[in-house]
Amino acid sequence: MHEISNAVKESASISAIVLEGSQVSHILTGGYEIKMKIELDNYSRDAIKDIMHKYNLYMKEQNGYVIILSMGD
Repeated sequence: MHEISNAVKESASISAIVLEGSQVSHILTGGYEIKMKIELDNYSRDAIKDIMHKYNLYMKEQNGYVIILSMGD
């Protein structure tokens, strides 16, 4: 979370964070997801994608939220 916050601090601000636990049903998630209320521009989107690749995570955008999922082992 700190890496994401630092990466986007110049171009976007995170207004809410929601952590979801074991009820996440997708088999590839490893059992968790993080939802952040944030509107991304191209710069912040690219910065987050670099972090996703670094930690083997998946990101999707939906209804003003960025949703981060674990890709599993």
